[in-house]
Amino acid sequence: MAGHKQNNSKCEVVGENSTAQVFRYPPAMRRFFLFSSVLSLGMIGVIMLASSSSLLGDTIIFACLVAVALYGTLDIRLTEVRLDDDGITQRSLTGTRTLRWVEIEEFVSFSRLLLLRGPHHKKQIRLFHGDFGFSIEPFDDLREQVLARVEPNVRAKWSSKNGRTDHCYKYPPISVLQCIGYVIASSFIVVFFVIEPLNREIFGLEQAVFLIFGVLSVSAFFLRDLRKSHRRLVASANGLRESNRGGTFIRWQEVDAIHIREPILGCGSMIVRGPENRRITIPMRMRGAGELFFLLTTRGKPRLVYGHEV
Repeated sequence: MAGHKQNNSKCEVVGENSTAQVFRYPPAMRRFFLFSSVLSLGMIGVIMLASSSSLLGDTIIFACLVAVALYGTLDIRLTEVRLDDDGITQRSLTGTRTLRWVEIEEFVSFSRLLLLRGPHHKKQIRLFHGDFGFSIEPFDDLREQVLARVEPNVRAKWSSKNGRTDHCYKYPPISVLQCIGYVIASSFIVVFFVIEPLNREIFGLEQAVFLIFGVLSVSAFFLRDLRKSHRRLVASANGLRESNRGGTFIRWQEVDAIHIREPILGCGSMIVRGPENRRITIPMRMRGAGELFFLLTTRGKPRLVYGHEV
């Protein structure tokens, strides 16, 4: 028998006797994204045709913008999340990921983020509730149904661990988004402080100073992130500490607040704040981030402060 829809803001129930449910982007959001993409590309095309710059350069830029708009439009139309008795499946333009309920080993859940990880964290499903309807709907219903199936078993596993034994959590490596950011920053420096000055034959001391300053700045941030990727967090019976030399240590009872930095891109992070301005940053994509949040909130009574991460 054909499936039916409750309304535009509800999920789709597949089959009359089926327990499977499908969650998608709202139809109004899909239409708006398509309309705004076409309108923006049309305006950019008119501006480029009216300009006196290189036709080849404008064509390359416009082709890249068309590719990005096409990818976004298709991804929004094709993305869906399906729940059934066996597990959860996320389909998108980039592929299909499926996690069975029994194989989910960790979850991270906040008001705008739901992150599920499978065995050895080789499989992961990330769901995010964006602003202005830019998210799978109804997100709250989706999150509640997933947690109802996942939370009891995972929390029981976390609670069964011996609190007297130290547990080590490794920081994640540099992410793809971070690498893209470094490539963009490096390209900007090379184009504006090397290629353009050389083309105009104006490369001199001023450009060299800006070039050196830009390279040193990007290198400093890259080395900072590289050092972080080699750190570890150790959860002991007394508290949480960083394993690097001179690393911060915060007792469970001393944790004053946890600042939840929910992401615009990526997975976000948690900042654990203790006395004397001590702080430990925990990336959400770190293996064990959900378990660490469980330990912090069960062994202490911290305040939860929500914000955005740019």
